[in-house]
Amino acid sequence: MNKDTHTFQLADLVSADEETLAENMLEPATMVAAFDNTHELLEEGNNEPQLLKIVESAMTIAADLWNDFAPDAPKVECGKGCSWCCYQLVAATAPEVIYAARFIRATFDNTEFRALRDQLAEHVEFAAGLTSGENVDRNIPCPYLEGGICGIYDARPMQCRGVYSESAAFCHRLLDERSDLEAQLSAGEISDPFLLIPKVLYNSVQIGMAGALGLAGNKTEMLDFAAAMQIALGNGDIAIAWLEGKPVFDSARLRRTDADEYATNSTPYA
Repeated sequence: MNKDTHTFQLADLVSADEETLAENMLEPATMVAAFDNTHELLEEGNNEPQLLKIVESAMTIAADLWNDFAPDAPKVECGKGCSWCCYQLVAATAPEVIYAARFIRATFDNTEFRALRDQLAEHVEFAAGLTSGENVDRNIPCPYLEGGICGIYDARPMQCRGVYSESAAFCHRLLDERSDLEAQLSAGEISDPFLLIPKVLYNSVQIGMAGALGLAGNKTEMLDFAAAMQIALGNGDIAIAWLEGKPVFDSARLRRTDADEYATNSTPYA
């Protein structure tokens, strides 16, 4: 993390010590696999088409690994229309944002596109400066939800892909009883229903990809997905601008609060 701006330099995590990796739920071998894969793809070109290919390839790596573990994993209650987990701040890298923005431009018609931009603007204004927990406490839904269904499911970011829960009821209760449930979890009074393996796999692939991109000279800060998407959908050349090193996502960077939580950036840094 950059101590001056309180933003996250993801490339630094690739060479972090074991304690830091554990704190961030990262698995070295998976992270290295994503790093090497991204590095190889970057050798073919550092441009928008290749960037989209890098994100898709990273998502495939994580999905394939999870598919290997899934048959032996506990049964989950996640399914289409179950969206209780979609009330959190979502952290994503710039390539994931660009990938999702391209998906939207390719699949949404003009009316849907304008409606989404309006929803994003309202969401970003309402959630400015809030932590993920505060988003949950205020029951602020993800701006991509329509009737409990994700409107960008095929292009959703890594952190969304890694969430699997054994109990939909627990996820539902989090919206109204977050503090109580977290206290009970800390005290060991109840079990955490969220599966660890997919979370670790998708986290590790995300950081491995970001690490290789950072080594190539690209910015690898963690972004508020909603705020970054608002920026991306307002700029048709967002990928080119980001690859050129322009600070296009500065106002969407996540910061660390005094309570050591993620929070959105309400105003751009100078």
